[in-house]
Amino acid sequence: MIDNCSAILDEFRTIRKTPETYLKNIDKPIIGYFETYVPEEIIAAANMHPLRISPDNAPITIGNSKIESFACPVSINFLDQLLSGKLSFLQGVIFSRYCDSMRGVADIWQENRGKSFYHFIPYPTIATSESINFLSDELEKLAEHISDYFNTKISEEAITEAIRISNKKRLAVLKFYDLVKKGELLISSSDFFAIVSLATIMDSIEYTEKLERFIDQYEPVSNQNFGSNIKVAVSGIMLESMQFFETMDKVGLRMTVDDLMFGSRAFKGLISKEKAGLYQAIAKRYLNKVPCSVKGNLDLRIDELVNDCRESGTKGVIFYIVTFCDSEEAEYPILKKRLLEKKIPVIAIEGGYRISSTGQLLTRLEAFAEQIGERL
Repeated sequence: MIDNCSAILDEFRTIRKTPETYLKNIDKPIIGYFETYVPEEIIAAANMHPLRISPDNAPITIGNSKIESFACPVSINFLDQLLSGKLSFLQGVIFSRYCDSMRGVADIWQENRGKSFYHFIPYPTIATSESINFLSDELEKLAEHISDYFNTKISEEAITEAIRISNKKRLAVLKFYDLVKKGELLISSSDFFAIVSLATIMDSIEYTEKLERFIDQYEPVSNQNFGSNIKVAVSGIMLESMQFFETMDKVGLRMTVDDLMFGSRAFKGLISKEKAGLYQAIAKRYLNKVPCSVKGNLDLRIDELVNDCRESGTKGVIFYIVTFCDSEEAEYPILKKRLLEKKIPVIAIEGGYRISSTGQLLTRLEAFAEQIGERL
């Protein structure tokens, strides 16, 4: 059993390290998106592969020449990938109204995309009955656009099946989170990141099957035999540097909870049947999920993070703030205040889409580990 479990984990590690190799074997058209407010179910219902685009680790080549230098570096990286042709394997991309920097990327790509598929979803910020109705209509327009452009049909049956597949994946990921929180599944921060981040990169059916087998075949390891024993949470929008999580492992910090855009926020909450129809059901779920800082309902984000920390016995929270991310910079003081009131230590680390100074990061994480390690 252990050998099988290790083999699955090795597969996850390999795919996370070289996702481009994995994607070459996808036998469907690939549609890219950049954040988890774009409903993957509609893309999947068109028999296409929904792919959340990740920042790569390459230096910027032409992105800086097209957008202001004080834009979010993650957004600049996305634009650079688009303009340089690195994402030419995509059949198209879908943007939503996420933040000002990504809005700029969407506008620039619309002018430079040639004939490739492009769609922009004018996303509401808060969840009300009116905004859910509005988004429902916009998602139906998205489905119609995909159908017309690719000369395909998105039926209600196909959407229903796509919802079932995505919900099953969410349940598998949430079970993984629950086992990690309870200490019944011990895993390093870097492996935690690899497994969770692949849920929006790999084929949903394949990913769910592998994750379920990994969970079923996992055999507990005692804390004494596990190197990273200081439980922490990681919060932010975009943090996809394997180097960051490997540095956490080096200093003995074990991520048992996350509050990341592609992490727990992407999976909490299933799509339930609605009398008003499938698009209404999808809109309701996506508008009511745990929000990023660019959306409303900060209290929900804080409450979820505090509850997860309590359930897991987390000793501290690491906030990763992307440089020039105004929304995260605005929310961080509130999040910090609320967590300190609950006696949960916090540290904020600012950076770009890749780690520029590993020595500085190592020093700061070592200091935080020493601080909260004394509370064990």
